[in-house]
Amino acid sequence: MKKSQKINVLAVGAHPDDVEACAAGFLIKAKKKGLTTGIIDMTLGESSNFGTVAERKKEAKEAAKILNLDTRVNQRIPDGHVLVSEENIFSMVKAIRKLRPDIILAPYYNDLHPDHANTGLIVKKATFFAKIQKYSPINNLEPHQPGMLLFYMLHTEFTPSFILDISEEYQTKLRSIYAHKSQFFKKGKTGYTKEFHNPDFMEFFNSRSRVYGYKIGAEYGEPYLLEGYLGLKGFEDLMSGSLRSLASWRKY
Repeated sequence: MKKSQKINVLAVGAHPDDVEACAAGFLIKAKKKGLTTGIIDMTLGESSNFGTVAERKKEAKEAAKILNLDTRVNQRIPDGHVLVSEENIFSMVKAIRKLRPDIILAPYYNDLHPDHANTGLIVKKATFFAKIQKYSPINNLEPHQPGMLLFYMLHTEFTPSFILDISEEYQTKLRSIYAHKSQFFKKGKTGYTKEFHNPDFMEFFNSRSRVYGYKIGAEYGEPYLLEGYLGLKGFEDLMSGSLRSLASWRKY
């Protein structure tokens, strides 16, 4: 990672493939708008039931290419041991001050998987402390306050602050997910097949994306939680958002 590298949208995941599964649509949309994007993975995912560390590294690089990321880094915290510690918070503060994101996407901090939940808490704390001048001064890195911290949905559902229409981005999102072949596909004699490890999960995943899309009159949607309020610059923003959210009810 460079000493200073401006990233407009930074997504953080506990394991390689977390961001792809739950927030890739946001990153793809941002890239279409000419914004810079990046991912921080907390672990290498070495405790997964499937795939080797070498495979997971290669898959993460392939997914980064599909998403056209400007940067992807790994904190190399032991998988299964992502703790809300001073060390891990400081490391995330350092990353935020280096990358200086406008928007941060992080896993919802109330989740079935402890690594997911703790990653959300680490990012939440680090986002606050990154702006504090006297918090662990770091040479050549000025304090930074991101404009917005958004939480994305993994296992545990929440009432979204908003749902992003990712209908046009969904197929690219799936490609980024499937780049993590070891995690999603069974391995045959000549390589990975098109047979899923857990077809029920993929059916659930696609169905949930469609459900959240339906709620806003779109084909596919990604839900996000904002702790605070989403400001609107003008009446036009309010009208377009309200009409969009009601679109799915026009059939009745």
